[in-house]
Amino acid sequence: MTPQQFIDNLNLQTKELNTYARDQFPQMAINKVQRFIDGNFRAQGWQGALYPFFLIFRRESGSKNETPSSKAIT
Repeated sequence: MTPQQFIDNLNLQTKELNTYARDQFPQMAINKVQRFIDGNFRAQGWQGALYPFFLIFRRESGSKNETPSSKAIT
């Protein structure tokens, strides 16, 4: 490989890396973050650990609107 071929190859790789960083990487990162957040949120719901915001929606036992299915959840 001649020095000129090396420089041309290096410039081509630089352009490819810039294109990837500008066009493909942001979308890939967004998809991974969304999957991570969705997975954690669903896992906490299945495990019964809710975010503090959702705890205000839990009914106390003995309320008038309590259904048999709500007893099983709490």
